[in-house]
Amino acid sequence: MHMMKIQVLEKKIVMTGVKLMNARPSGVTDTLLQEPDVVENVDRIISFASGEGNRPLIIFMDKDSEYSSFPIIFCGKRRPANNERKVPVSYSTICKWELRCQGRRAAMSVPNIFYKLKKLQIKQIQDSACISLRKCKTKGKKYTAGELKSEDYLNKLVHLDEGFRVLKNLRGSPPYYEKCKKGLFAMIRPLGSPTWFCSFSAAETRWSHLLKTLGRIVEKKEYTDDEIQQITWEQKSDLIQKDPVTCARNFDHMVHLFICDVLKRNVIPIEEIADYFYRVEFQQTGSPHIHGLFWVKEAPQYEKSSNEQIVNFVDKYITCYKPDSPSEMENLVNLQLHRYAKTCKKAGHKICRFNFPLPPMPRTMIFTPLENSCYDEDNQKNIKENAEKIKEVLDNMKCGEEITSEGFLNNLQLTKESYILAIRHTLKRETLCLKRAPSEIRINNYNSVLLTAWQANMDI
Repeated sequence: MHMMKIQVLEKKIVMTGVKLMNARPSGVTDTLLQEPDVVENVDRIISFASGEGNRPLIIFMDKDSEYSSFPIIFCGKRRPANNERKVPVSYSTICKWELRCQGRRAAMSVPNIFYKLKKLQIKQIQDSACISLRKCKTKGKKYTAGELKSEDYLNKLVHLDEGFRVLKNLRGSPPYYEKCKKGLFAMIRPLGSPTWFCSFSAAETRWSHLLKTLGRIVEKKEYTDDEIQQITWEQKSDLIQKDPVTCARNFDHMVHLFICDVLKRNVIPIEEIADYFYRVEFQQTGSPHIHGLFWVKEAPQYEKSSNEQIVNFVDKYITCYKPDSPSEMENLVNLQLHRYAKTCKKAGHKICRFNFPLPPMPRTMIFTPLENSCYDEDNQKNIKENAEKIKEVLDNMKCGEEITSEGFLNNLQLTKESYILAIRHTLKRETLCLKRAPSEIRINNYNSVLLTAWQANMDI
């Protein structure tokens, strides 16, 4: 195995190659080229010396680093150098070819994928370092080699954020998102506030077209629709895990088709779109999803249009309706059920940060937070107790429990007016509450056309 130098906590582990990160006890100790549990299993690591009197080489200086690290993929044959090719190609082009070619050895090796990513990132940083130093805000001052060798001077660059400019084209880095944020703000200035916020998740185990493709690529087998329905969840997961590149490319292709052929078509499921913005995120499981903002032409705006216009507009395109009879739509709505997970209590939240279960409403309404100064101390106490009672009852209700809105209020022993006051007491800002039956308190908002077309969990 090719040797790489990795520093974990305060102990140096030399395996030849490149120093990937300085892991500190207070920070994240994972890298793209080591197992997540490497810190917990330091005793199992075998350290190799780079040779007496020698120094470890960086990845780009060691021409055989990738070939030596993955002998099964390259089968003992080196890549031709650029001087041996009729047309020189960049390393990024080589990576794309290897991950997309018919032979799937490179694409099915996750360590190889992350190795390529890390090598590309290092090259990006090296290529942009000199340009970054020339373009940073120094008021005409030029950096010298002596200054860059000084640890104090480098700390100053980092403190002023000037040292991070080399990362602006590196996906996922803070400067990269800073650039994206500026682009988004440039859209908001002329277009105003976006009309819709949407998220769309992946459902690889439900997408039969993806499973058929994976079967053809990974197992060299043509699956029929009936056979896809018969294979177990474990078999589907195994197929998906074996070729993450195809899964990611399929998701990207579906997003582009979904925007062009559904959202922007004449069917206008959420009205005519003037512009949009979205970003892709990957969950802990490696499954992608997107968060998007959509601007709609001539859409009503809060504080500029009446509440009635806004409510009618929302009711036309958003619902949380739970179908009564078994159907394909019922199966899709089941994907909208909120199931508690670790992410619900992320960032110190003691309860679900998405506020599920959501309160039932007889109709869609826009609420403002309750001003306590309008009520005396006894009324304030009574409203607070009612809010706590509502929360307790909602938490104890089973998913899909059939009960009418009147029966729900009778169980609480509250009138409609006191119920609404209690709901407003829990709000911190203006909030639109969707029409929702007691059996729909854990169903996420959806648009029926978009849900049918996307065939996976969504939010709007």
